[in-house]
Amino acid sequence: MARLSIAPMVDITNRFYRFFMRQLSLRSTLYTEMINANAVLNNPSVLKYTPIEHPVVFQLGGCDADSLAAAAQRCQESGFDEVNLNCGCPSGRVSCGKFGACLMLEPDTVREMCAAMVRRLTIPVTVKCRLGVDDRDSYEELKNFVGTVSQAGVSHFIVHARKAILAGLTPEENRKIPPLKYDHVYRLVGDFPDLQFTLNGGIKSHDQIAEATAQGCAGVMLGRWSYENPAFFADVDSKYYNTPNPAFSRKQAMEAYAVYCQSELDAGEQVCNSVLAKPLTNLFREQPGNSYYRVTLNGLMLDHSYDGNFVGMIEELLARLETHKVGGLED
Repeated sequence: MARLSIAPMVDITNRFYRFFMRQLSLRSTLYTEMINANAVLNNPSVLKYTPIEHPVVFQLGGCDADSLAAAAQRCQESGFDEVNLNCGCPSGRVSCGKFGACLMLEPDTVREMCAAMVRRLTIPVTVKCRLGVDDRDSYEELKNFVGTVSQAGVSHFIVHARKAILAGLTPEENRKIPPLKYDHVYRLVGDFPDLQFTLNGGIKSHDQIAEATAQGCAGVMLGRWSYENPAFFADVDSKYYNTPNPAFSRKQAMEAYAVYCQSELDAGEQVCNSVLAKPLTNLFREQPGNSYYRVTLNGLMLDHSYDGNFVGMIEELLARLETHKVGGLED
């Protein structure tokens, strides 16, 4: 059975997005955005989540073993199910901080960082990486990275099946331009039978998930597709966990999410409606009336009469969708 997960994505996989996606899938694994270890140590609010999010993984960024270990312990104490070290982010800002994808060039350093975390924790420590960096992207170098880091007690690697190009490409271009090489991940599966590998990168269909599973991958991680088409996750529980979500419909998911957001606002959370509504942007993708839905949602987000009244905004949105007979509302 493949473990399905939603990739950590900057400015997307915050706790509001995670709560919403949990309405669509009760079993898929959720990830936080990458948070720097120092931020965890200095700002406890970044550890906030709701129990419904389990299983939920905290993704850490950093390059100092002591700071990472201390931050990872805070994550465990807060109740996260797993800590994941980011060795794949191609952002120039991240690389300047000596963490993210550039860490793949220093497997011994990553091994020591992971070892420091493993010594502190009882929950799993995992690593998310790329195939390589710039011209250091041979399979043998990838194999060496995995073999070296696994010596620290890391037994699960999430591999974005593209290399990272640190000079000349933006993070967005790094998600599209370097070619996907799933075969490199499948080779890792064969070369390291005692380790687990999750395939990430370009996954948009159940056929691709089935192929990765057939090749021996322990899991599949979806990134931008989970944001661009969140309703894709509405049937993954029944397909992969034999536990269908009996409560799902787009309308019910929106209503439950609105109640959660309103409770946060009422508790003093300072979040604007446009941020809260972001996870809903593509909920009606490929449904009749999707254009009307997006225009209406955007207009209501900008209507300041709904400031602080997210439930009221969603109630008005649903009423208009029903009047306009937008498809997929009850599905």
